[in-house]
Amino acid sequence: MDDSTDLPMSQHQILKEQLKERIALLEQTVASQAAVITQLQTEISNAKNHSSSVQEGIPQRLDTFKYEVLPVNTFTVSGTTITRVGNRLWSSIFLDHPITKGICRCSFEIGEKSSTWIYFGIVDSSLTYTHNRQPLGNGDRDVVSCGYRAGTGEMFHKNQSEFFRNKDEIAKQGDIVTMELNMDTHPHTLHYFVNKRQCRNAFLRIPDTVKIGLTFYYHGDSVKLTSFGLVDTPMATSESLDYPW
Repeated sequence: MDDSTDLPMSQHQILKEQLKERIALLEQTVASQAAVITQLQTEISNAKNHSSSVQEGIPQRLDTFKYEVLPVNTFTVSGTTITRVGNRLWSSIFLDHPITKGICRCSFEIGEKSSTWIYFGIVDSSLTYTHNRQPLGNGDRDVVSCGYRAGTGEMFHKNQSEFFRNKDEIAKQGDIVTMELNMDTHPHTLHYFVNKRQCRNAFLRIPDTVKIGLTFYYHGDSVKLTSFGLVDTPMATSESLDYPW
């Protein structure tokens, strides 16, 4: 026999109200947890979309990067090491992965036996370049590009027609030169680092689609690609001398 039937009606009502409160609290907890789960699912989905849609062309492995050489047969590529071969002349190699969105960071280690006649820069990937109109290092003022020369710390724009020199930003053998392109900022920016130390000069208003390029002069000069990909947070600060593209 159910003893509760002997309870006064007021106590029945109290029990009923208490059960209602407990059910309401449980429903609120479930709803709150469901909202958290939904938010996490949204963040995961956005992260996946960001990584896949921002730069589908960025290689998943460094040793699978694509490249283009001008003129042909002037470089060898072994794994992630790029080496200049042949007679003395300006030769360029581009990472054939157009950068359009996100924060892209790319680092190179200068070879131990290399000269410092190596240029690190970017080019407008919508343009076509030829042997006679290389974008980096040969003084063609009609070509629009910008970059950094390791041995002097010079920054140049429109190839060698504009120079900005900072002697404390010289890179030598064994040093790591990093380029950080921020395509999420407006205007887009390019900052340089030598061994993680930010260079004082930076470039503003770079084109919406660019490629990373290097120019060499001497046979045997080499660099090793040590990192290339998207990052969530920039290293660069606003404390730089900015030059427009």
